[in-house]
Amino acid sequence: MQATSINENSVKDLTEQLRKLEEKYESQKQMTEMTIGFLQDANEKLTEAKDEIDKVNKRVQQSINYAQRIQQKILPSDQKVHRLYPDSFVLYKPKDVVSGDFYYADEDDRFNYLAVIDCTGHGVPGAFLTLIVNSLLEAILKENKSNRADILLKKLDERLFHYLNKNEGVKKIQDGLDITFCMKEKSSNKIYFSSTHQRLYHVSSQTIEEYKGASYSIGEFSKRQAKLMNHQLEFEPGDMIYLSTDGIIDQFGGQNNEKFKRKNFKNLLLKIADYPLEKQQKIIDLTFEKWRGNKVQTDDVLVMGIKL
Repeated sequence: MQATSINENSVKDLTEQLRKLEEKYESQKQMTEMTIGFLQDANEKLTEAKDEIDKVNKRVQQSINYAQRIQQKILPSDQKVHRLYPDSFVLYKPKDVVSGDFYYADEDDRFNYLAVIDCTGHGVPGAFLTLIVNSLLEAILKENKSNRADILLKKLDERLFHYLNKNEGVKKIQDGLDITFCMKEKSSNKIYFSSTHQRLYHVSSQTIEEYKGASYSIGEFSKRQAKLMNHQLEFEPGDMIYLSTDGIIDQFGGQNNEKFKRKNFKNLLLKIADYPLEKQQKIIDLTFEKWRGNKVQTDDVLVMGIKL
């Protein structure tokens, strides 16, 4: 009788344990099904969110590509540049799809005009500013017939400052630009130029001369009551001048991951000045890319070379 009672108790215990295990299994099964359902729902929402982000990114990229086409329209055509400056090259390497750097070339009865311009920032903000500056510069040159490059840049400074800060109650915009602006006189071997935060390089008889720009940017002179310098350069046929934004000298790279620097750039220009213009452009480009290596491009790059 005692053995039978023990066996019955054991069976009851096992049955109870089995029941509890079945309940636990069922509970875990339900929890698993709920978790799977939650994950499936979350995955669907993530997929929908990704699709929406992809659509937004596509629209943004389409807008940027359209902005690039607009910006390309304001750049002088290769034909126009080579008509005004037959022996010349332009190395233009935006950091992004659109650029804060741009160049300008035009003429009137007395002068061939040329400018290399670096607007604040790069990418979309810089590109917006290039459109404004191009429009202002065109208007100034049509209205004013001065042979003083500094006077024309002073007017650009005043108009840009007014344009960016004309709406009261809106936070003032501190953006500006650096520029080298040249006026090549058609009736002589003279160039008048003025610059801000940039330098013009003149190579003649295997020597290079560097003309420094003012220490403020366009957009700052009016409020600081600072002065621009007007330079006059007399050249010999075959001389070279180079205009450049700071993108190439500020590029990090090399063995020590340092800036390319102005000294290396000047030495490079002096070394290649007697080469054909197309070869000069290729050498500068290859030198830049070799220096950059696998580093990210630091800024927009713009270099122009003109054989006079």
